[in-house]
Amino acid sequence: MWARADLFISRKRSGEIEESCYHMELVEEDTRAQSVPDAVETTVPSSAVENTVLSGQNISLSDDSAVSPRLETRLEQRIFKEVALLYPEMIPALLRVAHRVLDWIEPLLYTEIKIARHARNNSSAVALLRATESKLESFLAGAVRVELNALPLSNGSSNHFPWHTQIFNSDNGWSDAELSSVLHRCTGAAELALISDLSDVGFLSILAHMRPTHLDLAADVVADHGQPCSRLSFSQNVTHLHFFDTEVNLFDADSKVFANWSHWSQISQLPALTHLALSCQTPNTVLSDILSDLPRLQALVILADVFVDGKYIAQHLPVSDPRLVVVNINWELERGSKHFWDCSEVFLRQKRSGEIKESCYYLELSIHR
Repeated sequence: MWARADLFISRKRSGEIEESCYHMELVEEDTRAQSVPDAVETTVPSSAVENTVLSGQNISLSDDSAVSPRLETRLEQRIFKEVALLYPEMIPALLRVAHRVLDWIEPLLYTEIKIARHARNNSSAVALLRATESKLESFLAGAVRVELNALPLSNGSSNHFPWHTQIFNSDNGWSDAELSSVLHRCTGAAELALISDLSDVGFLSILAHMRPTHLDLAADVVADHGQPCSRLSFSQNVTHLHFFDTEVNLFDADSKVFANWSHWSQISQLPALTHLALSCQTPNTVLSDILSDLPRLQALVILADVFVDGKYIAQHLPVSDPRLVVVNINWELERGSKHFWDCSEVFLRQKRSGEIKESCYYLELSIHR
């Protein structure tokens, strides 16, 4: 009906139908009317078409390039990226919209690179290696975080990140060349989480080019293997340092990692360090020493998991220092350490502004980012 009405009016304008005629017979057969419905399903306003005609340009309603509703490429790209970041579960569907959308969205699958050095045959490792081999070198440049577990499974257990719930079985593992190829493409990685034998010089050379600002290190592994973290080439730009225990029970009361660790004095030599996070099992003497030895430290975060009374710890701190904050954290809701850093920063800022009492040191994380 609408198509025929438009045709009727256009024929009146052209003089084919008398100006005084207002009656249109819908049963009238007209070959031109039969060809209109496909063309008029465009969303381009009639005013836009009229302006084009008036400017002397020829336009055909059947020409997709002229009437197809397309946003500016940069705006379209921004919309798809925003949707992918807000709703990551939609990324697989978005990848199938169009080739250009695939090019925009696929790199977002690799903003966090997770590698278990002795597990190469799982699906995520295979996909990462395939992308490294088939894509441009800049493809992984947008990776923000790298999590690397370089220790093998042994005796049915494994050292692992406290926020990981999936542990892969060991296989032949990654070659040094494969690992180096992937990591050298992660030029934008600002966060590095590492479980590694720090006495392995060959492995450390693979990481030598990295300059993260946020570093998560396994405290017990550092204590058992290798050199102090201040001597590691990839620690020189670190502003946020988080030491965690790789035991299954992260805050085991029997853990002697922090009491026996001889590397604390080296932390003060990290040139850019301003934020430090430790387990609630850290001895009070160590906490006191750190606060006194690091006057430039802006925040000392003490982490207590769901099995520990964080409020009690906050009420029995060895010193009163405005840089201290005790965080009750549920690792099952965390993906790395970025969340508690951000929340701790807001907490301390609110203390400085008076929104939170100066005597309050306790922060409970109850909302997943």
